[in-house]
Amino acid sequence: MAGEVTEDPSGKANGGDLGYFTKEQMVPEFSEAAFKLDKGQISEPVKTQFGWHVIKVEDKRVKPAPKFEDVKPQIENYITRKAQAELVTKLRAEAKIERMDKPAAKPEEKPAAPAKK
Repeated sequence: MAGEVTEDPSGKANGGDLGYFTKEQMVPEFSEAAFKLDKGQISEPVKTQFGWHVIKVEDKRVKPAPKFEDVKPQIENYITRKAQAELVTKLRAEAKIERMDKPAAKPEEKPAAPAKK
C-alpha cells in the first residue's frame, strides 16, 4: 500500500518498511499505536507531525543485549566518572575554606556584664 499511495520518497522506494525500531526511535503517537499491535495486525490511521500513517506489524523481537566487549569502554568511562564525582563531593564536604585576600573576621565580643556594687 505504501508503495502505491505514499508521498514520502523513501517510503515509496522500500514499500514503507521501517525495519526494526524501538519505542524511543519514533514519535510518541506512532510508537503508541505500533507497540499496541500484535504481529500481523494493521492499525487504524495514525496522525503524527509527519502526516497520516497506517501501520502493519510484520514481526516483533526483543533487542539482544550487547556483548560485554562492545560496551566495556563505556562501562569503564561511566565508573571512572562516577568515582570522580563521588570523590569531589566528599572533598567538598570535608573542605575548610579560608579566604586569604581578606583578614579573618573577629569573633563577636559579648557585652561586659555590669559591675556589682
